[in-house]
Amino acid sequence: FVMALAFRHYKKKKNKWIFLPSGLYILLMCFNRLYLGVHYPSDVLAGSSLGLLLQTIFSRLEEGESPRKYGE
Repeated sequence: FVMALAFRHYKKKKNKWIFLPSGLYILLMCFNRLYLGVHYPSDVLAGSSLGLLLQTIFSRLEEGESPRKYGE
């Protein structure tokens, strides 16, 4: 969610610096989940990977690019 907001802000304002606080927030949240012992490292890695994959898919769909376009 945080990265999706950062991408939306980047598209409107073309400010690359928005990725620094959003990326730092995401990394600190991952570390926090591990530090508190709420999740295993594999859970955090899987959740981060899934989030990155979904962000990539939805940002491509929002731009009007079809996932089938790359298979052709």
